[in-house]
Amino acid sequence: FLSREEGYLAVGNRPKNWFKIKIGAKKDGTLTAMDTTCVGEIGAYPAGNSSVGNQQVLWKCANVRTTETNVYINAGRNRPMRGPGFSQSCWCLDQAMDLLAAKIGMDPVELRLKSFTEIDQETGKRYTSTGIAEGLRRGSEAFGWKAARSRPAGNGPILRGVGVACSTYHGGPGSATAILKVLPDGSANLNMGAADLGVGMKTGAALLVKEELGIPTEKIQIEWADTATTQYTRPSGGSKTVYCDGPSIRRAAMDAKRILLEWASAQLKVPVADLDVQDGMIVAPGGKKMPFSELTRLRSEQSVVGLGRFELPDLHGKVIQPFLTHFAEIEVNTGTGEIKVLRFL
Repeated sequence: FLSREEGYLAVGNRPKNWFKIKIGAKKDGTLTAMDTTCVGEIGAYPAGNSSVGNQQVLWKCANVRTTETNVYINAGRNRPMRGPGFSQSCWCLDQAMDLLAAKIGMDPVELRLKSFTEIDQETGKRYTSTGIAEGLRRGSEAFGWKAARSRPAGNGPILRGVGVACSTYHGGPGSATAILKVLPDGSANLNMGAADLGVGMKTGAALLVKEELGIPTEKIQIEWADTATTQYTRPSGGSKTVYCDGPSIRRAAMDAKRILLEWASAQLKVPVADLDVQDGMIVAPGGKKMPFSELTRLRSEQSVVGLGRFELPDLHGKVIQPFLTHFAEIEVNTGTGEIKVLRFL
């Protein structure tokens, strides 16, 4: 463990940024120009840009200019603190979009629906999907956006308001391999290369195994992130871990399930198609259940080994990227500055 002093010296810092955003639009909400200036810290050593998250690609705009200046400070390198650079630029851009909506008298949701793009404006390639429009439409309906916006904010020190925000992130592609062993006592051992950077990947991996085999998460042991003993995957970053490592984990569990059902079929003299796996047991016709421990072949061989691999398919010149839409209702104490999130979708 690092001491508090070593933590400041060795592990870098979350870079501060100063933004200025100008947006031009027609009265119908069509964006015509976007000009962004960013000044950001990068620490004492070069380590990439201070704000790599150019959120301007999110909205359809023919004329975009981004100027970025990196500033050296007496600190360690700037480090990713979830979505390096994207958090800052998204925060600023969405506020600018709200100001624009107010200026032209347009609902913030309608402005965003008018402005979303299905093309990556940096490369000119189409996205495999965006989900922005669907997220805005379905989200505003489920949230009760129009009704919530029409309610008065209040007239005391405590005011209420609602907001909408969208974002995108450059997800990093990659391949991954996972190995799953199911043991005679009904437990499982998952061997994967992914690391947990605080996003709960170990929990997610265990839940994927549980979904396929019904094995309780407390009976799933995970070996992970050891280059000497675990399977190959790309570095855990760029929000790629779930969608690259997740399929390999699921496929490993499906492979183990296939073998278990084949062994059970031979033992029970029942077609594989008539068998299933639930709650860590083989389920036969009529609801009869048999624990894994009663599988003769499993007791003999001591484990079932499932192998799962994942590689991104040929995208045919398209870009894969995650998109997000959020709605929130908050309460603000204007006297103390205290903020409460009342609803979040």
